[in-house]
Amino acid sequence: MRSEDYKSIRELSKVCVLSEYSLRRLARENVLPCVYAGRKCLVDVKKFNEMLDRWADNPGEQPRF
Repeated sequence: MRSEDYKSIRELSKVCVLSEYSLRRLARENVLPCVYAGRKCLVDVKKFNEMLDRWADNPGEQPRF
């Protein structure tokens, strides 16, 4: 696991369309591809981008990783 493969929700929200609140909600709903290191949620950036691509192709579908 390399550090550039994962970003915190705060870091991801700065380069993503989704807000911190939306990303945290998706993490709570187990939709966001993430792992927890203590209290910190780390998002797998590669899987997240794949999820967004699938979601863009099928907007009515629930995003899953």
